[in-house]
Amino acid sequence: MNSNTILFLDLKDHISNKFKMLLEEQKHKTIFCPMEKAIEAIEKENPDLVITGDISIYNNFSMISQLRKHTLLRGIPLIALIINNTIQSYIFASYNSYDGIITTPISKKELIHFIEGFIKKGAFFSVEDEIKNITSDIPSFTGSLIANLIYQSRITKELLAEKQFTKSIKKTKAIPLKERETENLLWESLENNYFRLYYQPVISLKTDKLSGFESLIRIEHPEKGLIPPDQFISVAENSAIIFPLGLWIIEEACRQITQWEEVFIFDDNFRININLSAKQFIHPDLISNIFEIVDRYNIKHERLGFELTESAFMDDMEASNIALLQLRARQFPIYMDDFGTGYSSLSYLMHFPVDIIKIDQSFVKWMHIDEQSEIIVKSIVSLAHNLNLKVVAEGVDDELHIELLKSCDCDYGQGYYFEKPMAAAKASEFIARYFKKINSNT
Repeated sequence: MNSNTILFLDLKDHISNKFKMLLEEQKHKTIFCPMEKAIEAIEKENPDLVITGDISIYNNFSMISQLRKHTLLRGIPLIALIINNTIQSYIFASYNSYDGIITTPISKKELIHFIEGFIKKGAFFSVEDEIKNITSDIPSFTGSLIANLIYQSRITKELLAEKQFTKSIKKTKAIPLKERETENLLWESLENNYFRLYYQPVISLKTDKLSGFESLIRIEHPEKGLIPPDQFISVAENSAIIFPLGLWIIEEACRQITQWEEVFIFDDNFRININLSAKQFIHPDLISNIFEIVDRYNIKHERLGFELTESAFMDDMEASNIALLQLRARQFPIYMDDFGTGYSSLSYLMHFPVDIIKIDQSFVKWMHIDEQSEIIVKSIVSLAHNLNLKVVAEGVDDELHIELLKSCDCDYGQGYYFEKPMAAAKASEFIARYFKKINSNT
């Protein structure tokens, strides 16, 4: 029997001892260390298999993202040991693109067979192969391209989260080269802190005061320069990276609010808005993660708004409504973004707890030269106010837009007329200038 090295991360002592005794009886070398030292241990020991405990699945998204990249590059299978056999545990393992899972209870014979099978195969199959008694008719995965298996893991993630283990994957697809390169760029940017938040101001059309910013993601790459979101966001939203990236955005926005509040005194309505995609919104632990991050920075919940498009509501209306009610209960403002562009926007106003709607720029852009666009904007504003909702008009690029929006009593404006999206330093200067402008007019 060949001797193999197995690295265990974040296992509790009594579990570690059992694994150590069992595997060393089979002449395998075992190494135990905390997640924080995982990369160092992989570089030093070059293990044949990496196994993480439950605590890693729940609490170390960014670390697991880095770990996943290192294990894929080396062809090392990454396994999740799940003690608490809950649906959430399987979803977390899938979101983090694990190659497989070990569930308990499990016999010694099954465990040895499982582990040695993974070592023999290498990192060329999916977590879905090992989910037993939950779904069936799942084919084993073959092929030599790791990138294709990352793609398949993404499909698995969506299957587990959205379809609750009821369907099977029919066929493995190949990732287009450009998409694969973009996904690699995203992981590189997250690992090396190349992501940046840019901020576009939202202005009150009734008081001319700065009411906050919408945060927009960018990549500042040392070689490729500034990369706008239209070059990567669609890939991100269909990749396992969307959840750790989303948490990074929330944390960065909270950090920026804290920093600005040390310098400026804002009124109660000032906030930074964050966009949530449909894929983020179905994650079962999103809301608790939002609460944890915001509370850790000790900022008022009203300082952080969440923007969702119609697609975020469509996948699971009941779950979406519960999540929105949880956010509303904690006083987080909820925005319906791109209002008027979908088929069900009016219906969603009836069923979901929304505070503010954002009129899509496709209507605002032409309202000063197209009578129908102007009528649509005025009708949306009137409808929103009758429902006690506020309105933000996007795409405000012209003085005539301002006049028409004020004439129909629109609450807020956002667009190039006020300022394009800015890096944090420029946004700080904008705040200072705006405060000076407002004070000089009073």
